[in-house]
Amino acid sequence: MFTLSYLFKPWRDPKAIADGPSILAYIRETAAEFGIDRHVRYNTKVVAADFSTAESRWTLTLAHRGQGRHTTLTCRFLYSCAGYYDYDQGHSPEFPGIAGFAGTVVHPQFWPEDLGYAGKKVVVIGSGATAVTLVPAMAGTAAHVTMLQRSPAWIGAVPAWDAPAGTLRKLLPPDLAYKLARAKNITFTMAFYQYCRHHPARAASAPSPLREPDRHGRPGPRAPARQVRSAAGAGPQERRPGR
Repeated sequence: MFTLSYLFKPWRDPKAIADGPSILAYIRETAAEFGIDRHVRYNTKVVAADFSTAESRWTLTLAHRGQGRHTTLTCRFLYSCAGYYDYDQGHSPEFPGIAGFAGTVVHPQFWPEDLGYAGKKVVVIGSGATAVTLVPAMAGTAAHVTMLQRSPAWIGAVPAWDAPAGTLRKLLPPDLAYKLARAKNITFTMAFYQYCRHHPARAASAPSPLREPDRHGRPGPRAPARQVRSAAGAGPQERRPGR
């Protein structure tokens, strides 16, 4: 979070790799502190954005949930943060035989608030950022969690707490400690990436926690320097609670 948080609102939580509730609380606190929340139009959806070359102006059409009405806004500068998702219908690949599956199928984009998976066997399809955060979060209560992936990816299991950052907080003013911790993490990430790119053989053979786990989630042979992600206490293939 030292590299993802706002420069004008340093991350104070001791956990560098934070969970969803902590990040949400941080965003809400920042919005309230700087008055951003007072400018948010809730229950409002942009359904059209038209640009007039003659007037050099955008016209936005807004739909108001539950009111059955539309309004318009105009502006000269439009900053779109919609991302690449289809918010009405997420991408769902075709899985042969899925119709005969007796279990529950959940798309993470439409996660049910009342979903219960405690004591159940779970398969997470994919190994992207969403899957990397889902596996350790679900492993605490699920009977067994398996990550099913098409292309192998190895994850560096790192502590959720950044020990050097904690030391900096004790010795330096908060803002300076945050800037140094941020610079440290950025520099390390860039240096490690360049090292793997220029010396793949050395990166693959060097002593490292980057191991491809076996079927039980235990570290196996050292993994080649391929795709690397960071996760707090989780392996890329499987994780059993208590391991």
